[in-house]
Amino acid sequence: MPFSSNEFKNFCKNWSIEGVTSSPLYPRANGLAEKAVDIAKRILKKSIESNADLESLLLEFRTTTVPSLGISPAEALMNRVLRRFFNGRREGERRSTKS
Repeated sequence: MPFSSNEFKNFCKNWSIEGVTSSPLYPRANGLAEKAVDIAKRILKKSIESNADLESLLLEFRTTTVPSLGISPAEALMNRVLRRFFNGRREGERRSTKS
């Protein structure tokens, strides 16, 4: 079984990671991962159908603010705002910052 070796268990212990397993035959048990896969598939499909650049679509996804977080995935990961091709804001509108 993957991720059940002593080496992986030691890695998790050393990095204070709590390993949680779910059934591979029951994908709904891991809803967040399944949602991420669904989003990736939709982006890939859109790229193919519209002959759009996959990298630019991924950049737009990564830099779009997630309403429940108030920041984008890129900001959550890198703690900085990435530049975008399209910023989705009206001219003169500034991004609000939280303290």
